[in-house]
Amino acid sequence: MEHIVVLNLAVGAAVALFSWRLSCLVTDGAYLRYWGLYWAAASFGTVAATELARQSASAAGEASYWFRTGAFLLMLPRPLLLAMAAASLLKPSSPSLAPAAGLGALLLAAAWMLASLAVPALRHPTRPAAGAFLISALAALVFAAGVFRRESANRWRAVLGSAVIAAYALHLAAYGLTLGGIPIYPAWDSSSAAAVSGAVGALVAVGLGLTALDSAREAQRRYVMIVEGTPVGIHFYCRAPGGGLLLSGANPAADSILGIAHSELIGQRIEEAFPALKATTIPSDYERVLDTGVPIRREEINYSDGRIAGAFDVVCFGLTPDSIAVLFNDITERKWAEEELRRSEARYRLITDNSTDMISVHSADGAYQFVSPSSHALLGYEPGELIGRSAYDFIHPDDIAAVQVSHKSVLGQELPTIVYRIRRKDGSWVWVETTSRLAAPGDGGASSIIAATRDITRRRRLEEQFYSAQRLEEIGRLAGGVAHDFNNLLTVINGNAALMEADPLASPRSRQLALSIRQAGESATSLVR
Repeated sequence: MEHIVVLNLAVGAAVALFSWRLSCLVTDGAYLRYWGLYWAAASFGTVAATELARQSASAAGEASYWFRTGAFLLMLPRPLLLAMAAASLLKPSSPSLAPAAGLGALLLAAAWMLASLAVPALRHPTRPAAGAFLISALAALVFAAGVFRRESANRWRAVLGSAVIAAYALHLAAYGLTLGGIPIYPAWDSSSAAAVSGAVGALVAVGLGLTALDSAREAQRRYVMIVEGTPVGIHFYCRAPGGGLLLSGANPAADSILGIAHSELIGQRIEEAFPALKATTIPSDYERVLDTGVPIRREEINYSDGRIAGAFDVVCFGLTPDSIAVLFNDITERKWAEEELRRSEARYRLITDNSTDMISVHSADGAYQFVSPSSHALLGYEPGELIGRSAYDFIHPDDIAAVQVSHKSVLGQELPTIVYRIRRKDGSWVWVETTSRLAAPGDGGASSIIAATRDITRRRRLEEQFYSAQRLEEIGRLAGGVAHDFNNLLTVINGNAALMEADPLASPRSRQLALSIRQAGESATSLVR
């Protein structure tokens, strides 16, 4: 009898420890932990329940009742833990399902036990414990279905594993029926049943263990492939005796990115392996990740003569309580591009902010998308007041048609220059000259129009004055020519009038008329000089 008890306890402890250890090797190992706890509770609970049942048989009255009730209560953890294991195996992505399933199984077993103790028609010496075994049998069948689904990629392993667990479920059901009064195992005592359970449990644990080991080996193989094949550099550090960090490993990408052979640095402290880090907070930052488990991510940039010499995107996180991993990617070229972009933007901003011309960017339909600060001097508007509004809202009605023609030519890849009037914020009109061109679209974006607009009001006024002077000059030249021709005519008239006036044969009346003609001609001559 004692050797059966010892064997039962040993098997339960071994299965529990083995399952718990295996659960650490797979990512979804919760079902193995619950399975191990189930076998610990089953083995130790069975031994304790057997002893309480023996005490109950030798006791009398109320003491016998309490011994028997205690034995029954020790059976309740079985359905609780086995239901949790089955739920974790079927739905590993739903951690809240396992406690709910376990609680439901526990309540059903407890209700069965209470009914068997309280209802006279259901009373039987072992019937209160039968519910725990029958519900455990149902949970074991669900567990078998989970094993079959999990191992579906390997048909023989799926069939064999689920068949063994299903056989164990049938054993639990048969034993539960026997306890309930249906003698499936009439000749067996509890110790024999416990021995069978222990043997089956050991077999199932070995099967699950082999499966978990295969999963762990596959996971390790994938892990090695990822670490060895990733283009991201990886450093592994472990805690050094007395504090600090030791470089414990590096992948090939780390050799390529840093241009060094890390195999010669393995086992050195981080400051010895990488002397440049002594003057930084990086070693202490990594050690803090090891102590707290809180990961960090940052960019580490090295400068030389004011320029970026090297840049890395770094992520440091804990692996185990005594080790961390540091992932780093060379982003030097990206940082160079970003730095050049910032310089280009600064040059562009310098031009747009200091140009007396208004630089603007428009959508294809003419809406302002960007306006330089010189808009205030030109139009009286701040840039933000123009963004989103159409340029046509400010153009003189008489000039809109000409601007539309120019707009269409811009969209046709031409480079037109147009003069028109635009309204200032104070309502006055200003003459402007705009040169536009179509800009290439961005990534996936629409084309835009870049325009440079300058105030030509003063130039326009000077041009008008010049044109007016030209017209006056032309009029004067025309008037001078007319006066010369008219003066020639007057000369003839005046000369003939003087001859008539001096003619001795002319009558006094004729000479008087000639005098009047000559005087009028002389007056006309003085007007055209």
